[in-house]
Amino acid sequence: MDQEDIIKEWIAGRLSNEELDKMIKERADLEPLQKIISGSKDLGVPHKRSKAEAWDVLASQIVEKDHSKGLKLKPYVHISIAASLSLILLVAYILFALPESVKAPKGEHLSHVLPDGSQVWLNADSKISYRDFKQQDERKVTLKGEAYFDVREGGKFEVTGEYGTVLVLGTSFNVSQREGLHVSCFKGSVQVTTKEGRQLTLKAGNTTRTKNGVLTTPTRFNAEREATWLTGDFYFEGASLEYVLKELERQFNVEVVYEGKDQRTYTGYFNNRDLDEALQLIFQPMSLSYKKEGSKIYVE
Repeated sequence: MDQEDIIKEWIAGRLSNEELDKMIKERADLEPLQKIISGSKDLGVPHKRSKAEAWDVLASQIVEKDHSKGLKLKPYVHISIAASLSLILLVAYILFALPESVKAPKGEHLSHVLPDGSQVWLNADSKISYRDFKQQDERKVTLKGEAYFDVREGGKFEVTGEYGTVLVLGTSFNVSQREGLHVSCFKGSVQVTTKEGRQLTLKAGNTTRTKNGVLTTPTRFNAEREATWLTGDFYFEGASLEYVLKELERQFNVEVVYEGKDQRTYTGYFNNRDLDEALQLIFQPMSLSYKKEGSKIYVE
């Protein structure tokens, strides 16, 4: 986790003081946070509260803490106030300036309900971030990885990422922002725009992807084979072996070591419920041997 995620987890109560101490000791980049956070550990951490409620609780406790310290340690009141002001600014920045973020780590999928009631399902090693829709006229989500969205009707809903943007009003679609942009529309229609500004409208049942920055002509997709990661199933047709192995790493949280330089392709299937079975389904048809050592898989 980066610094922003760590602080947000701590404020939300999902990261204990002990866990925070351990992370600070292990990571040099977290040292600047040590004095501010360590000095505020006796403040109650707001659990499962709205941003406004969390702010009210923390701010009131900071004021009470400073008042009591000021009575006992008058020569150091200015230090206490300075530290509390730093904490207030830090908490305000996290609660109001930073976007909300949700991440599915490697080896896990998760679902999340957005502020407007829209639902999103995140594939492994994927992350979304967004600001409170209720404070904006437009709904915007940033995606890193792959996700399936079921969007409630309303104002403009926009999903942006490294490779492009998907704009909708109310629909269901799958979007991958991994090695290029890949969008499949299941209901309604979506407007797809690449990073280079190329644009097209995608109707239900159609899919498109980028190749060298250009969107392919929309084609019909097989509903039984599209976005099947939602059920833990993965189908490949002429996919590069490198791409398949990256997906394997994401789904099982393992590291695959393969030094083959040939541009091999794979057509086949695996699911994320059984690693041994997945390894056999991938490597046996390609006459490749492998061995497991902990979380590493060596392919020969």
